[in-house]
Amino acid sequence: MGLEDINAKIRRQGRKQVEEVRAAAREKINAITREVDGHTRQKLQKMAVDYAKKSSSMRGSILSNARMQASHRIAMEKSRLIGGVFSAARERILEMPASEKKKIMSSMLADLPLIHGKPVVLVEKQYSGMLPKSRAFDVKTEDIGDFGLILTSSDGSVKIDKRISSMLAALSDQMAPELCRILFKEK
Repeated sequence: MGLEDINAKIRRQGRKQVEEVRAAAREKINAITREVDGHTRQKLQKMAVDYAKKSSSMRGSILSNARMQASHRIAMEKSRLIGGVFSAARERILEMPASEKKKIMSSMLADLPLIHGKPVVLVEKQYSGMLPKSRAFDVKTEDIGDFGLILTSSDGSVKIDKRISSMLAALSDQMAPELCRILFKEK
């Protein structure tokens, strides 16, 4: 099985996992949206009754503020849910069997040709046995704080971070708009 096959399999598994997470997130979002909508309606109704005697300009200001607060709460909850999608994806990767993690680690080595000279691969001790044996690079076990690798040049001038947390953070920035469209049916 070639590297492209492994990458394709990882992508398929990732898409499947993303779909599962999306389905669960949609379910959570719908429940939260109903709850937030109910609370928001109750608060708006109470505010309308409490301030009915005040001037129309003050009333408009209060309602506008309530809408902004509700929008802020919804935005914060959406942000939390999107973060949950990536947390769930990270947990699924960490819970994979060692054979799958080994494939992921091997695919992370694809960027080695970008580093001139003999690269150094930094890896957590617990994952070091998952790397293939090779004379093309040196392996150094180090506390890198996560599953994955940090690829460096021997002189330290080039560093490629392939830790799962770094990769998911980059994906989070790229995928946030798409996730909003999918999870919250936004345009």
